[in-house]
Formats: sequence, C-alpha cells, structure tokens
Amino acid sequence: MKMSGFDVVEKKNQIICTSCGAYFSIREPKCPYCGAFNPVGAEEEYMGKLHDIREDTEHLPDLAEDEVEEDLISSSKKTLRFAGILILIAFALIVLFTAFSNRTEKKAMDEYRAMEAFKEKYYDELDRLYEEEKDEELVEFMVSISEEPGYNALYNWEHYGYYHSYFYYTDLKDWVEEYSSSENPEDLTYAVYVALDLTRENYYINSPQYKFSERDMEKLEGYRAYAEDFLKKTLKMNSDEIDAWVKELKGKKGYIDRDQVKKYLREINLE
Repeated sequence: MKMSGFDVVEKKNQIICTSCGAYFSIREPKCPYCGAFNPVGAEEEYMGKLHDIREDTEHLPDLAEDEVEEDLISSSKKTLRFAGILILIAFALIVLFTAFSNRTEKKAMDEYRAMEAFKEKYYDELDRLYEEEKDEELVEFMVSISEEPGYNALYNWEHYGYYHSYFYYTDLKDWVEEYSSSENPEDLTYAVYVALDLTRENYYINSPQYKFSERDMEKLEGYRAYAEDFLKKTLKMNSDEIDAWVKELKGKKGYIDRDQVKKYLREINLE
C-alpha cells in the first residue's frame, strides 16, 4: 500500500520511506533518517497530544471549584475572626463603661454620704457661732475643718455667702498690713486684687443660693466701704474711674486677671 511516498509493510506495522528506503514505525511522524513527513504518524501524535490536553483539562472545573471553596472557607474564617475581635472589643468596652459607671456612682454616693456626715457633725457649731456673731472664731473654725471629708457641704451652708465676703475682708486687711510694713509689690498686688473682688466681683451677694440678714448686709457694706476707700487712695481714682478700669481689665475674658493688676501697678510706679 502506498501512502504519500511511503510503502506500508502491513504485518510489521512499518512503512518504507520512498525518499531514502529506510524502514520505520508507522507511528513516527517523520522518517527518523531523512526527515520525510509521515502524515499518519503526525496525525496520531497530534491526537495523542490532544488527548493528553483533554485529560489535563478535565479536572480544571473541579480544581477551580476547590480553590473557590478554599477561598470562601478562608474568607469566612477571616470574617469570623474579625467579627470575633469586634465582639471582644465591644464586650471589653461594655465592661469598662460599666465599671466606670459603677465607680462614678460609688464615688458620688461616697461624696454624698461624706457631705451628710459633715453637716451632721459641724453645722450646729457653725450655726451657734453665727448666732453669737463670733465672726473671727467662725472663720477660724471653718479653716480648721477645711480638710475634713465632705467639706464641700460647707458651700451649702446658708450663711456661707456672708462669711466668704467676711473672709475676703479680713484677707484684705492682712495684705494691707503686710504691705505697710514690707512695701513688697506682691503684697500690694494681692491687696488690690482682693479689694476689687470684694467690691466688684463678689457674686455671692447676688446669688439666690445665699441668704443675707440685715445684720449681714450692714456688715458687708462696711467691709466693701473699707475696700473701696483703699482702692481710691491706692489707685488715685474715683469710683467711676475704677469701674472703667475694671471693665478694661476684664475685656473679652470677663474676669479680672491678677497679672494685669500687677502690670498696671507697675506702670503707675506702685510696684
């Protein structure tokens, strides 16, 4: 049998190359001696390679599915891990907030109890000294108990407003006395600052929280008159001029700054 230049030897499944006369297997794609093309062998080789490719690609869908499944499992694990972390953080925040709230509540309750105990222990003596008009003794007593637990209850004592002003008055007298003997500019600064507070910054008198008897108001007027007289003599201003100066001192801040007082006193050669 002839086939494209090759003679086929049927029994031995070989062919004879008509180009060079060599014998070789019909499965060879070309003559191994001269390189002549053998279409039968070439086709078989091609089909074999095609078969191998088919076998290799048959499992690709399974492999892709497996990879997708692995990716999904991995993503799910990451998501679960992240969600777990978020849950732990949220739980920790809840625990911290609860603990903080409990501590805050406990602290507030402890402060309340301390203030109630302070009232029970000291209010009667404070009232007695007030009724007996022992102002100096009362202030000394107030200072002596200032480190006691629940001392904040003292701010709720009905006569605290008056004694706050009285304390400023005695403080002013002390600074004036200090300056007269030492001529220390710092002493003068404090004296002027306290006098300004007593005459123009004392919000206790206008506060609805505090009550002032006629006796209290009469004494307060005396304290403030003393402070006003000191300011006029020291600053060489009248009351209106002092008011204008205080307004300038406050400016946008809305309060008197002691450093500004010191600076002004230095400018007028009083420091």
